[in-house]
Amino acid sequence: MKKVILILLSIILFASCSNQNIDLNVYSESRGKVDTNKKAYLMNTSYTKYSSKEISMEIVEALKKAGFDSVATPEEAEIVILVSYGVTEPHTVRFVADCDGGNVDLDEDSFQESVYYNYISFTGIDLKELRTKNIRVPVWKTYASFYSSVDRFQVIFPYLLSAVSPYFGQNLDKPIEVNQPLELEEKEGEKKETKVKK
Repeated sequence: MKKVILILLSIILFASCSNQNIDLNVYSESRGKVDTNKKAYLMNTSYTKYSSKEISMEIVEALKKAGFDSVATPEEAEIVILVSYGVTEPHTVRFVADCDGGNVDLDEDSFQESVYYNYISFTGIDLKELRTKNIRVPVWKTYASFYSSVDRFQVIFPYLLSAVSPYFGQNLDKPIEVNQPLELEEKEGEKKETKVKK
C-alpha cells in the first residue's frame, strides 16, 4: 500500500510554522560585477562521504543554467570555481520558533537541539592571480545552509542547490532566507516520516 511520506528535516532556524516548507539561508558577495557567461573549471574541495557522480552532474547543470559552461582543464577556463558541500558533525544550537509573527518570547519559544549543519558553497577564483602567483584570490562567493536534526544530506542537497543557484556571483547586502515547499513522495510498502519542528 502506498504511503504518502514527508522526507526532510526536523529543525528550522527561525522556522515558519508550516510543515510544508523549509527555510534555507543564502548569502552571496562579490568584488564587482560578475560576468556569468564564462567557461568554468570546477574544483571539488569537499571532504564528504556524499560526493557522487549524480551530485556533480546536478552542480554542473545548475551552473550551466546560470551561464557557466564546464570545461575539462584549467587552461581552457575563464574562471575557476571551487565547489564545497557536505554536512558537519552534530553540535548543539539554540533555536527560536517564531510562530506569532515576530512576537517572540526567548524563554518560552527557544530551545536547544543537537543538529547537523548542511551546506553548499561556490567560490569564483581570480585566474590571473592563480596562473601567475598560484594564489587563490576569491572574486565572489555564494553559499546556502540549513540545519537538520538528522544526517540526510542527500535528501537536503537538491533544496540547497535550488536555493543557491539564482545568486551565483551576486552581491547581497545581507543573508536572505529562501523558502521552498517540501516535496511529498510515495513509496511502496514503507512508512517513514520526519516531522518539521515548530
